[in-house]
Amino acid sequence: MFEIKGKYNTAKVFTDNIDSSAVDQITELCSQEFTKGSRMKHNILLLCF
Repeated sequence: MFEIKGKYNTAKVFTDNIDSSAVDQITELCSQEFTKGSRMKHNILLLCF
């Protein structure tokens, strides 16, 4: 597990098998103000499949 930090939120990623474009997309998502204060755990699981 590792964390990806954006401007407004941090996502927990529960896989080691992730490509750089997915990391970029997650970082961009976490940098959106509407994600402030939300739990990103479930969203990341959907993005990694």
